[in-house]
Amino acid sequence: MSRGAVALLALPRLVRSLAGIINAPTTLPDSRRLIRQRVENREQQFLAMAARYIYGDLPSPYRQLLDHAGFAYGDLQALVRRAGLERTLEALRDAGVYLSFEEFKGRTVVVRGGRTFHFAERQFDNPLQGVGVPVSTGGSRSRGSAVTLGLSFLADHAAPTACVAAEALQAVGLPLVLWLAGLDPERMAVVLVAMGRAPAAAWRLSPPHDAG
Repeated sequence: MSRGAVALLALPRLVRSLAGIINAPTTLPDSRRLIRQRVENREQQFLAMAARYIYGDLPSPYRQLLDHAGFAYGDLQALVRRAGLERTLEALRDAGVYLSFEEFKGRTVVVRGGRTFHFAERQFDNPLQGVGVPVSTGGSRSRGSAVTLGLSFLADHAAPTACVAAEALQAVGLPLVLWLAGLDPERMAVVLVAMGRAPAAAWRLSPPHDAG
């Protein structure tokens, strides 16, 4: 099935998801509460994410690295509860469970403890992600990559962060003007819809055309 056909079939779900976001915009008190809860529960959320996305039935490059380093889920769970999330992440890094930028992009092989792994960038996509919007990564050192950001992620994570950032900048209630230099308008549109705000004006820089 072509990408266009897949996008067309996903359109009804996209409309329903956007309608839900429009009807329940993120407020500043909700944003503060959500961020506080996520910080307080970050260890439980990390373990839940690992159980579902890494140690579940889905193929995961991270699972290969964890298995090679000798970390079953029970080991990871015990380490988080004993040492905390930050120390656990340091221990995983020291054990070789990490990826450089070039490794994550699939541009170089991953060598850990004498074993070689071959990963492609698409292997790191979330297979359980729901409906989303296509965007392009920054690509400061390359042309960037086409990815899809889930609407739920933009509404539940990016929008609360933007709300709290606006408060920190003392910009709550001020007219919103967007200067989109390297940002995808689709991403910003969903975040603003989730915040219940509309920009007074917006500009976007177009990338220069390749010569020849």
